[in-house]
Amino acid sequence: MREPMPAVAAVANPLSLSSMSGYGQHAAGAVDPLTQVMTLDTVTFQPNEEVFWEALDKVSLTVSSFRIGEDKQGDTHVKENLRTHLGRDNRMFDILCFKEHNMPLFEAHSPRLRKAGLGGVGAPDAEDENENGNGTTTAAPSVPDRERVITRISDKQQQCIVSLKPTLMYPHEKTKDWVELELWQDSQGSCCNYPRMRKTLGNYKNTGFCQRHVFGGENGSEIYWTQKSSKAVRGFNLVRNQGESKLRHMLCLDTHKGKIFLKWCTQCHLWKNFSEFCDDITIHNAENPQIDTFCHVCKKRQMVSRSKQLEKRRSLRKSQLSQQTQALPKPLNEGEVNQLPMQAEAAAAAPAAVSAEVVEAVAQDIERQIRMLKQIIVKDFPFHHPNEHDFLQSLDTVKIDYVDNVSKSKPTLRQYFESSDRLGDILFFPFGKWPVFAEENNPIPKRGNLSKVMASDVQKGVKYYPSLRVGDTQELCIVNLMPMLLSPVSVGGDAHQPGFQSGTDWRYQQIKTGPCVCIRSTSEAKKKLENYKFTGFCYGCVKGEGMASQENWIATGGASIRGFNAGRKKVDHRPRHLLCLENNSNQKIFLKWCTQCHTWKNYSTFLKRDEQNGNAITKLNTFCAVCHRRQMVSRKLQNLNRNGGAAAAENNNGSAYTMPDSPSPPVVQEGSPPMAAGPIAAVETE
Repeated sequence: MREPMPAVAAVANPLSLSSMSGYGQHAAGAVDPLTQVMTLDTVTFQPNEEVFWEALDKVSLTVSSFRIGEDKQGDTHVKENLRTHLGRDNRMFDILCFKEHNMPLFEAHSPRLRKAGLGGVGAPDAEDENENGNGTTTAAPSVPDRERVITRISDKQQQCIVSLKPTLMYPHEKTKDWVELELWQDSQGSCCNYPRMRKTLGNYKNTGFCQRHVFGGENGSEIYWTQKSSKAVRGFNLVRNQGESKLRHMLCLDTHKGKIFLKWCTQCHLWKNFSEFCDDITIHNAENPQIDTFCHVCKKRQMVSRSKQLEKRRSLRKSQLSQQTQALPKPLNEGEVNQLPMQAEAAAAAPAAVSAEVVEAVAQDIERQIRMLKQIIVKDFPFHHPNEHDFLQSLDTVKIDYVDNVSKSKPTLRQYFESSDRLGDILFFPFGKWPVFAEENNPIPKRGNLSKVMASDVQKGVKYYPSLRVGDTQELCIVNLMPMLLSPVSVGGDAHQPGFQSGTDWRYQQIKTGPCVCIRSTSEAKKKLENYKFTGFCYGCVKGEGMASQENWIATGGASIRGFNAGRKKVDHRPRHLLCLENNSNQKIFLKWCTQCHTWKNYSTFLKRDEQNGNAITKLNTFCAVCHRRQMVSRKLQNLNRNGGAAAAENNNGSAYTMPDSPSPPVVQEGSPPMAAGPIAAVETE
């Protein structure tokens, strides 16, 4: 962090008013033009330093990870505090501070009267971040703002505002002090001597910058900025990495009334008071405030415009549907049918007969599938059901279907969590530090016949519970919550010895890698995560990269969280990470990931029990109870169709397809196609 510097001395040889490059000095007794403009437009030139300080401490930006030195390629994104980001050399934008004696030349205009009413022309559908330079006509402001004076940088400001030699200003790391740096100057003492060419600047003609300092050419390029040790001004519209914040340079006018921060509105293309972009801070007092792209007038206008567009699309769809209904052909009467040629009747009858056979076969398959599904009774558990007793019981009764490298045998679940060959751990979240879960609003299966069976089960008293997932409100990876590693510890003997009586205590271990600050909730992040987007992990903590790598796990002595899907073989029965939530009664809720419906489910939902032996737990299924039943039926139908048993099953009144208690479910890799053809495939997987 830079140390505060003494106040910057007055710039030598300030440009005079006669040069029309800035306010500079004005004649004795004359009215200061800046004071005159500030008097006319009190909204734009209202001091707002306190609002800016509040934004520095509350607002977080989305930045590429390479800016904080974690990922040189910048494939992932992280959230970073605004104050911290402005203190970095690799920041995305700067604050240009103009002293009162040498400011850009502003001019005030009467309101631009366009079409009357709010949203008369209509706001664009998306933020205007990639303007084409042709200029746009926007809707008139709302009625209370229609008489507001509009201020812009005057055409008399012939040279780029960088020629006024503003200082680069940054907030101190901890205190409310400012750090100021002078711009690099050439041998003639100039920072920029390029004129403003309004016709070539398009929507950026009112920024005050020249073409170089808008589009990033020559002394406004990123290369020049790097060569001058960040003591230059980069292009106002330089292309950012995909997914990064779109904040551009801001201006600060250091007046005798106080500091006035200005931000560019990409909708009305004017410099506006920074407070007009901070409704989350000044009005809503949001917990995680954001800086708006548009000023509040343009934002209001856009909301109205989008509402009207949505209503227009709905009306258009209704109109099209009505027209299609009216355009349906009327049925032919008997006389019209008799007039058709015999050849046409024969050609139409053949495909109709084939279609009837196909429909009948599909109907039989659906009926057979429903009967098979009804034979299996599902016991589902609510998401928040405390299940520590079930978990402890399963530790010594469940065996994992793989051969341990040490014991050369199939280990129990307890032995698996004690083995160095494990791939999963238990992540413990104490009460008050849970990930944000949200109810699945479009649950799987989305189609097929299972919904009919579930409705029938409900009438028989079978309960089904809603599926929960890690919602988009959880913006950062759940490792950011710093969960502890939970391990079952055997008490009273060696769990590997025969006749051992189970006794278990819990060991809690802090992770040594620190919180993960990667973003997981954006559309770009979820596209990369695919089937793992609802796990709550970011891309790196799923793939096992960086702090989630196997190498880091070994280096920390097992005190880190490895990738959720790291180190797995094509067919691998070893469990992934489990989650353990502690409720307000200090009870433990264990969750397991279902690789079929891609949601976190209660651990007890995955357990197979022996009803004839006191409901003893015998197996940990790969899928939850609902998905496990679906797969059992799918496999059985495949066997019947492959062996020609479907017809025999029908002839034997269904005895040939009586379902077993609980066959071993094969491991299905995420993203695999449905396992059965025909109607059953509709209920297998996405």
